[in-house]
Amino acid sequence: MQAKLKQLLTLIERLAEGHHELADLIGRQREAMRRARPRDLDELGGRIESAVLAIGELELARRGLCDALAPALGLAVSNGAPLKLAALNERVSGPLAGRLRDAADRLAGQIQRVRDAERVNRRVAGRMSDFFNDLLGEIARLGRETGCYDPSGRKTLSEVPTGPTCISTVG
Repeated sequence: MQAKLKQLLTLIERLAEGHHELADLIGRQREAMRRARPRDLDELGGRIESAVLAIGELELARRGLCDALAPALGLAVSNGAPLKLAALNERVSGPLAGRLRDAADRLAGQIQRVRDAERVNRRVAGRMSDFFNDLLGEIARLGRETGCYDPSGRKTLSEVPTGPTCISTVG
């Protein structure tokens, strides 16, 4: 059982590192949005996706290991629901108990950091979308007021597009 607990400790530490990296990438993504750098956004999107997939694999391994440890610790695994680290930590004693609790606390802190970074990015993206939607709406309004020119150079109001803007249609 000690070997499995050491494996679990390593997995939890790797999960915390993965979430730390993910939070950093999300922060860099926010800066790329603020600086309007689409190439950086594309690159960071790929790196974020890779980080999320790696975290998912680690989480699956953690769940499997927790499920394997559960019977030895007197815990029941319920219908595919993941065993919470807190429940497992309550049953672990010995030299690894404190290290497991500390690692679980670090992981929880990094998960919260990712949630906070994602929340901020959603706000920034929403504000940027609102700004561009307002901008395009204003351009459309000005176009309707000032008109457009047909191929022969005559001013006309009838060819000005109406309806939703590009941003509101896509976003």
